[in-house]
Amino acid sequence: MRFLSEGKLGDFIHSLVTCKYIYDTLGEKTDLFISNQRYPFSQSLENIYKETSPVLEKQKWLNSLKIHNGEEIDINLANIRNSPYLFKTNWIEVYLNTFVKNPTIPKEYSWIELDKDIEYKDCLLINRTAKQMTPNTQKKYDDIIDRFDKRFFICYDINQYNSFTSKNKVDFLKIETIYDYFVKINSCKLFLGNMSGPAAIATSVNIPRVIELWNDVNRMHYLNDVNYYSNFSCFQSDLSYS
Repeated sequence: MRFLSEGKLGDFIHSLVTCKYIYDTLGEKTDLFISNQRYPFSQSLENIYKETSPVLEKQKWLNSLKIHNGEEIDINLANIRNSPYLFKTNWIEVYLNTFVKNPTIPKEYSWIELDKDIEYKDCLLINRTAKQMTPNTQKKYDDIIDRFDKRFFICYDINQYNSFTSKNKVDFLKIETIYDYFVKINSCKLFLGNMSGPAAIATSVNIPRVIELWNDVNRMHYLNDVNYYSNFSCFQSDLSYS
């Protein structure tokens, strides 16, 4: 089956649940195309292809990954933006109810499988968008951070780490590639963060996670995960997505 995906990295990662579910239920592998036509990635297509290939090529459900060049497709995953389920429930329900006929929403589901790095098996990994943090939200982060001896803030850019209010409690763990992001998050004991690409990674590999939810309708895209995952929990932020 031929799928087209566009948009930010988090959107791209969540959209892949459709491909895995089709493979699990129908046995059909995915020919996946990426595009910047309507909803651009934050990087060039060439770089997204280069960065995501090492992750995707390990997935049993993938047949091929290509940059779209006018090929005919079966499902445009970017059409999720017109879904009647958007902003009403979590991503797994949004995608499967939109693109699959009468799906049975699976529990404890993951759609990315990778090896683990045992160096991080006892670690707390944190990523949070460079955004202000209120005292109430900081306390929730600190309460979790204080439970771990090994805790790292994981990101590409040290400026994101420097903007983290509790940076004095955690070490900086620099990431060089998307593959590195996936492997380290997949290996940790707990992921802590807000609604961003790394949270999408944590969901896709289904590792224990605590997600800070924005105080607006976007929170619905994670809130109902509590109905499908025993290792998911969340707390309400004082901040909105915008």
